Amino acid sequence: MSELVSQACCNVGLITGAAVMGALFPFAAMTTDITTASPQAIAAGMQVTFAVAGLLMVVALGIAAMSRALVKRGALTVA
Repeated sequence: MSELVSQACCNVGLITGAAVMGALFPFAAMTTDITTASPQAIAAGMQVTFAVAGLLMVVALGIAAMSRALVKRGALTVA
């Protein structure tokens, strides 16, 4: 049962993340029609999108490292 919940959370996270990144790109490129955007706008959109993705990965790694440290200390129990 817990594996099903874990898999569902993973799928929801992947779908939500893809949707957010897809919405972030045109916002960062400051355009509503990507087909008429300038190369500089496309580059700016890509840079912001990749920066946000990198920041989210660093945050996720930090959370994983903290939870691992708490489990080793015994302050957090794993069911």
